[in-house]
Amino acid sequence: MPDFELPIDSVKSSFTQFKRLGALPGGGQKLVYHATDAEGRSYALKIIRQDRGPQDERTIREVMAAGKLNAPFFPKIFDAQYCRINETNCIYIVEEFIDGQSLATILEEQGAQSRSSIREIGTALLEALVHIEQADLVHRDIKPGNIMIGPGGRVVIIDFGIARHLDQKSITSPYAFFGPMTVGYCAPEQIRNEKRLISVRTDLFAIGVVLYEMTTGRNPFREGCTSPQEALERCLKFEPPSLLELGFPRGLSDFVQGCLAKASHRRPVSAHKALESFISIQWEDMLS
Repeated sequence: MPDFELPIDSVKSSFTQFKRLGALPGGGQKLVYHATDAEGRSYALKIIRQDRGPQDERTIREVMAAGKLNAPFFPKIFDAQYCRINETNCIYIVEEFIDGQSLATILEEQGAQSRSSIREIGTALLEALVHIEQADLVHRDIKPGNIMIGPGGRVVIIDFGIARHLDQKSITSPYAFFGPMTVGYCAPEQIRNEKRLISVRTDLFAIGVVLYEMTTGRNPFREGCTSPQEALERCLKFEPPSLLELGFPRGLSDFVQGCLAKASHRRPVSAHKALESFISIQWEDMLS
C-alpha cells in the first residue's frame, strides 16, 4: 500500500488531459493510475511524493533509465515533470499502459508454467536484459510483480525505481547493511550491499529465481520462511534442489543453477552469453 494519499478530485483537476482515472496498485511513495484521454488512449500515471532527497533522485533516474531503453520489452515514457497537488510536492510520470497481467498474478493463479511459457518468457527476459546491460544499467528488482505479460504474449519489464546506473555515483549509503532489493529475488551482493559487485549478473540471479519459480511453482528462497530475515539467510546460504533432481532437463537445470550461483563471478558473464545459452537448451525432453 502507498504511504501517502491524494484526493482523487485533486488528481483529476491537476491532469485535465485525462477523462478517466482509475487507481492501480502502488506502494511506498508512489500512487499509480490507469488514465484515459478523450480519444480513448490509455496511459499509466505515476505520482511520487517529493522528499527532496534520495527518493527524488531515484525517480529522476527511473525516468532516465526507461528513456534510454527503446525496445518493446519496456514501457514508453511520454512525460515527466514536477508538480504540486493538494499542497503536496510531487513528481509525475506518464508512461505506456500495459494492458495485461503480471507474472506474479499468473503464477499465483496457475502455479508452474508450461514448457512453451518458460521458453518464451525466459527468452524475452534475457533479450530485455541485453538492452539493459547495453545501457549500463542494472534493474535490481526483476521479479514476477515487475514482469507484465501483455497482448500477444508481449513481455514487459516495469519499475526501474531502484535501477543502478553503472556510469553514475551510487545514492545508497555505503554504510547501509542492505542494498535496495526485494526479498526472495535479491542476489547475495545486494543483501550485503557490495556495490562493486552489482552488475548484469545481479539481474541474472533474479531471472534464475523467476525461471525456477515458473518451472516448479514456488520461490526457492521464500518457501517455508516465516520472516524476511529467514528468506535473506536462505538467499545467502541455501542451495535449492537442482531442477534436474526434480525431473527437468539438464540444460534448463544447468542454466538456472548457473544463474543462482552465490558468487557473482560464477554466473554467466553477460546477458548476451546467457541468452545464447538459454536458446541452446534442448527442450524436447521437457513436459509441456
